[in-house]
Amino acid sequence: IIAFGGDVVKFAGDALLCVWPPDPTLFDDLEKQQKDLEQLTHLATRCALDIQTEYNDNRKQQKKNGAEDPELRVKLGIGAGKCSLLIVGGKLGRCEYLVCGDALMQAFKCETDCLPEQVVISKEARDVLGDLCQHKGIPTSKYGNVLVTSAKPIRREHFEKLNVTPELANKMKGYIPSAVRPHLDMPSTLWTGELREVTVLFISLPFEAEILEDLVKNRQSNVLYTVQKNIKVLQNVIYKYQGSLNKFLVDDKGSTVMAVFGLPPVAHSNDPVRAVLAALELNKRFSRLSKHSYAALGLASGIVFSGLIGGTFGTRREYTVLGSQVNLAARLMGLAKKNAHLGHVICDRSVYEKAQKEIRIAWSELGTSLLKGLEEPVEIFRPMLANYEIVPFKPGYAKNLKTSDYDSINKASLCIDKALQSREAQIIFVEGEIAVGKSTLLAQIKASNQHKAWFLWGHADCFHSLSKLNYVVWRQVMLEFSQKYSLSLRRNRFQLQTWVKQRRPDLEKYLYLLTDILEMGTELEVPFKKNINAISPHVSKETLFQYRHDLLICLLEWVSRKRLLAIVLDEIQYLDSRDWQLTRRLSMLIHKKVVKNVVLLLGGMPMDNRRYVPHFTQPKRIFEYCDLRSMAQTFVSPQLWTWHQTKEWIINSSDVKDCSKHLVDTVYFECGGRPGFCTEFLRALKDAKEPWVQVLVNKSDQSDKIITFNETIEEKLKVGVDVPFPIPPYIQSITAAHLDCIGTELVMCMKTAAVICKAKGNRSRQFEEEMLRGTHPVEGMAEKHKLRKSLSELRNMGFIVFIDSTSRGLAHATSLRAPSMNEDGTHNRSNDHDTSTPRSIENVTSLTNISLAFTKKQDATTTTVDIDNKNTPKDTDMFVVNLRNAVTERDDTVDTTHEHDHERDDDHDEDNEHKQLDVTINIQATSNEDGPDTTTTEGGEDSLVSFSKKLSTNNHLDSPMGVGGGDNNNDPMPSTLSLLQVPAIDVPYKKGRMFKRSVATFNFSEKERYFVFKHHTLYWFKDPGKEQYPVNRIKFGPGLGIKLRREDENQLKVQTSRKNYVLRAEKSKDMNEWYELFKKALKGDKETLNSPNANANSIMDHSAKIDFTTSGSDLLESVENEHSDSEGDYSDCHVYEFSYGFLRDVIYEQMLHAQRQQLHNQAKKYIDQLLSKSYDRNLALLRERHQELGSEKEPSRKKEDELFVSHSKLKKKRQSKYMPNMYVQDIKK
Repeated sequence: IIAFGGDVVKFAGDALLCVWPPDPTLFDDLEKQQKDLEQLTHLATRCALDIQTEYNDNRKQQKKNGAEDPELRVKLGIGAGKCSLLIVGGKLGRCEYLVCGDALMQAFKCETDCLPEQVVISKEARDVLGDLCQHKGIPTSKYGNVLVTSAKPIRREHFEKLNVTPELANKMKGYIPSAVRPHLDMPSTLWTGELREVTVLFISLPFEAEILEDLVKNRQSNVLYTVQKNIKVLQNVIYKYQGSLNKFLVDDKGSTVMAVFGLPPVAHSNDPVRAVLAALELNKRFSRLSKHSYAALGLASGIVFSGLIGGTFGTRREYTVLGSQVNLAARLMGLAKKNAHLGHVICDRSVYEKAQKEIRIAWSELGTSLLKGLEEPVEIFRPMLANYEIVPFKPGYAKNLKTSDYDSINKASLCIDKALQSREAQIIFVEGEIAVGKSTLLAQIKASNQHKAWFLWGHADCFHSLSKLNYVVWRQVMLEFSQKYSLSLRRNRFQLQTWVKQRRPDLEKYLYLLTDILEMGTELEVPFKKNINAISPHVSKETLFQYRHDLLICLLEWVSRKRLLAIVLDEIQYLDSRDWQLTRRLSMLIHKKVVKNVVLLLGGMPMDNRRYVPHFTQPKRIFEYCDLRSMAQTFVSPQLWTWHQTKEWIINSSDVKDCSKHLVDTVYFECGGRPGFCTEFLRALKDAKEPWVQVLVNKSDQSDKIITFNETIEEKLKVGVDVPFPIPPYIQSITAAHLDCIGTELVMCMKTAAVICKAKGNRSRQFEEEMLRGTHPVEGMAEKHKLRKSLSELRNMGFIVFIDSTSRGLAHATSLRAPSMNEDGTHNRSNDHDTSTPRSIENVTSLTNISLAFTKKQDATTTTVDIDNKNTPKDTDMFVVNLRNAVTERDDTVDTTHEHDHERDDDHDEDNEHKQLDVTINIQATSNEDGPDTTTTEGGEDSLVSFSKKLSTNNHLDSPMGVGGGDNNNDPMPSTLSLLQVPAIDVPYKKGRMFKRSVATFNFSEKERYFVFKHHTLYWFKDPGKEQYPVNRIKFGPGLGIKLRREDENQLKVQTSRKNYVLRAEKSKDMNEWYELFKKALKGDKETLNSPNANANSIMDHSAKIDFTTSGSDLLESVENEHSDSEGDYSDCHVYEFSYGFLRDVIYEQMLHAQRQQLHNQAKKYIDQLLSKSYDRNLALLRERHQELGSEKEPSRKKEDELFVSHSKLKKKRQSKYMPNMYVQDIKK
């Protein structure tokens, strides 16, 4: 099109709207334009024929190459005549253009007469061309259109490239969507596209295309006014609910607009609700504009492609959305337009399910309808505006489970007790991130203290600021107040009037200002009447609002004389301007101790973090928020759940006695201990069409129930296969909305980190700064200082958490992946940034005496190791290394043998009963200054800080898991395809068949298996040609106590900490090769441990196992961070972690396959460079994972699921053979 002098002006889904404009010098001379029309029409016709030729040649080449891609066919219609370009809109500086006119209508009518692979021109175009083309008639055409068979050649004339000056670029900003602007400076358009959960709204405007034709022919100004008025209404409503206008189209079917809710940078967690409310308001306002016609609106919600479509640089591109839900919304709009009795606004079930709980919307089910292009009928619903009234807010029932945050509740209760005893007003500020349980904590505070005070509750939401009514939240408070103290009673009015005379006599004449707030417009007696003679007419409106605020505060004082009054305002970030002013006024008076016997509880998200600032919030509001928070006497932040609290909640919410450890691990890992996310995730697992979880009941005791994943998922998790869990829509939308609040550099950093984590498996959310720098696709953003700055910003906003730092390089950092959850209930360091500030120890370098008491769990024997750190008082790194070395040395002396469990399966282990040690570490800190030798901790205890934990020898990636993997195994199981590929570098590798048997009392039979030894790990299969993953594996590495013993020439006994295996090869030569590989792997690891140049696997491997509780964790964290986490130190390799697993998943799922592929391949190339210098097992495994995930086509999981279904049946059969099957599935559940 560009080559033939044409220009693309609109991308309309699967269609293009192109024009061949006249010479710009002829814009004011219509006669000369008419003479130029023949050449322009000839160029357009020749272009259309060449397009069809290109498509035909492409299809032939595809068939020749045997390609399975769908064949693309195109229809082309051409019209010639007058055409106009209208500039409309202007709201918020955003303009739109509409192309209309007779030529456009001709082209649309030609397209209706056209079949694929044809070019049809209008009667007018045929007359203009004359004998320049060959054509034949179309018998079925109603408009005299003809089919073009050939056209004379013509010299191509490229469309002149536009010279974009700074002045022109500034004017063009109004036509560029805000979602595109951050990507204008990106070197590639690849990163503008993504897959997003959006709600699409199609609108058929209440005027026909013929009106615009009249505008072109007769130039009627009233028509242009009508169009502009409708577009203005459209912009006002869509922008009011913070949606995006994406397309304005005019065709033979009418004028259509597409709006999208959920596009950057204004995505929300409730976009479907916003779209429905916007559609209902548009319908209401359009009906006022036109009495003879009406608008038709259709809505659909789902995942679509959003991004730039079109050519590369130098050609035309447009930001749009594509997908089945876009087409569905358009079909629903057409259905509403043809069937007025259905209602002017209709939607499908996807929108209904996401917006049905909104109290402002009422619903009517309309049945089903079969729409064009769809195979199955679609359920249709009609939304309507509900009779919304402000009612007293009732908080949810606060159940005092073990998951309650008793520390925060007690802290707030102490503040309320103080107000009760001293009658001094108090402010309690409850602040927390999304889904951490702020509202639940406020409800629990009320439940624990409702006998001490009278609680009045107000709850804000994001739509209150859009309401024309002021004081929506305080009206909720006052409505509950009026139910007990109604001012319609003369006695109450008299007492209040007397109180105001005492406190503020100057406000007595303004008591009428309370009427509209206290009575809520009900038909009661007016409590106070306005005395016009006593009020000055010069009092400003703002002054009257201030008087109203002070009168309301006087009212609260009057009530609190007899009983403590507690006012709860939740979600204060959504307060409208008047609610906000009143809240600040009351807080200031409490802070200055003017108001007595009132407790103000404020709950909200941190507005000084831009993740939680509502869109289009003025900067002044953020400063006022920080000032309001500083006035609080008590600050409370909800604590994230620990692993045990998550388990307790799952058990209570599911009404069972126990639950699967895999289920707890998954919920805790994906949700990061956020109660709100845990609730949504477990509900999604239960409500799926094919439930992910099941409830099992004991056959002998019906009350004994447990909840687990279904058999297929449990088997996958045990073996180590990645399981793509469903992302609940609420978590998907709220996470996407948070990501839209950050800039392009930070988003690119997060996308790269997500790809790195995904390659490590579904159970990893950690990434290394050095790996991030080597994988980053934009060179300028990957510079050290820029990347460190981006990571610092992400850390401050709570997206990521700093985990560790090392100067030993990337290979060392990849071995630091400790599990993110602790079964023993110890608090995860990754969550500390949300709840508290780590305690610091002054004069850390003066730590002198460290003793480690090891208690072996089986026999309770204790060994003590002392570390003398006097020689290195200033080297904090050496202190940490000495501590870790002590753990490592003591760990090597512990007997790792484990009693065999005879109820184990031959190829799979039921549980991960790993070796545990109770470690007590006593650290005595002395001050360098003169004075006492002991210091005091925060709690007033002695300087002797004691803490203990369970030390596991197999709870991180680099530590070999032994047979059967393990529940804490972060190392994903490699695929069969990657294992069978011979390594590109010279590393120990062997594959072949052997016979295997486990040493057990009930099973001495041998089984032939296919074995692969790769990356110091032995994998085996039943049939590598059918299985996508190995059956199991044995890792050879330090700390496992693996022992080898030759039974004879053909047999080898492998003893692990949990099982003994006997391997037999048919040839002694093969067994010798297997034995040498195993022996070298074990010997090599020992040499690495003892080597003074150990750089990857020794000291820090064991330190990664330490997961200290409370004070111990804070102590070690302060020691390491104080030394290594400085902004100026770029020599260390820092390790970071996503704050919750779904954050990584949402980022990865939003990326296009081409984007993932580029990043995986970039990571593979970077790892190749590292492996070319020295081999490292962890890096080699990561390389294979990146190679597998960066393949050309997206992996299919169908065969994998079929494999594990059949495998689960086999597993169930084996269990019934060797152990009693006590539990069966609860059908009722």
